Amino acid sequence: MTDTIRMLAVSGLAYEDEAPLGWKPLKQLPDGVELQQLNAQNAHLLQADASLDEHRGVAESKDDSQPVFQELHRLEFKLDIILRLMSTLIEQQQGLPARRRFRMYAQGLEWIESAPTLEQGALGLVSLHINRALPYPVELPCELITTFPAGEETALRVEFRGLGTLVTDLLEKLVFRHHRRQVAEARHSR
Repeated sequence: MTDTIRMLAVSGLAYEDEAPLGWKPLKQLPDGVELQQLNAQNAHLLQADASLDEHRGVAESKDDSQPVFQELHRLEFKLDIILRLMSTLIEQQQGLPARRRFRMYAQGLEWIESAPTLEQGALGLVSLHINRALPYPVELPCELITTFPAGEETALRVEFRGLGTLVTDLLEKLVFRHHRRQVAEARHSR
């Protein structure tokens, strides 16, 4: 992403990535049962993503020379392939939103549009595919807080609204894991 987004980002941990990201405008933010269902669905997807990362970390720290761990790695590899194939099939059938560069922090998200039609205060549902192995996106109710120039394009910043405590905690952990990974990769590349 551009340095413009880095300068304007909210303080705290954030990470940058590229993934299918969509926006669905809303007249009002979800509430009641609709919000509870959305929070439950998001919590389920965020927990699935965390368990995939967690499982890989545990498997990598064990002694790979033992036959049991070799067999677990082989099975995990096969399961990863099946999940990716399922994801690809669902992508083809559903038609995912365009892949966009984004910067995510626990309270919100920023991305760049070439010709945005949204205005400050707009309410919507951001759909973000957080893991290619998971065929469904998290859908986060949000409000457009600001737009600002990013070169010849426009950056949009939204803040999440109505997220449950569990979803907020899981988003913080997601951001931390990705941020930690990006720091480690930057150190390793030096």
